[in-house]
Amino acid sequence: MDLAYLAQQGSGQQGYTTRQGTGFARDKVEITRGEICFADPAAKQLLIHLNKKRAEAGHEQFIVADLDAEHLMVKANVMEEVEKEFQAQLEEFTFRHTDEEEVKKGKTAA
Repeated sequence: MDLAYLAQQGSGQQGYTTRQGTGFARDKVEITRGEICFADPAAKQLLIHLNKKRAEAGHEQFIVADLDAEHLMVKANVMEEVEKEFQAQLEEFTFRHTDEEEVKKGKTAA
């Protein structure tokens, strides 16, 4: 089953991707278990940003392959942790009114 077929099947599909080594390790094949993640372009960019932040902090990267504009293959073993990070980022970027009266007066919450 190839990755294009898995990407067409939608979010939550499990699959495998392979990378063949180069040079002396040419015969070595790395197999990574992952899940196909469907995301709109904005959410996908946030996931790519989180992946880079994790790499800079010395943590395991979770994106295995960028399949197309709306699909990523991500490592299955870190999905729960990534979902928590993603939700935390969404909360940080979400604007919320604290009180309807403040909104009516033109004041906003920080």
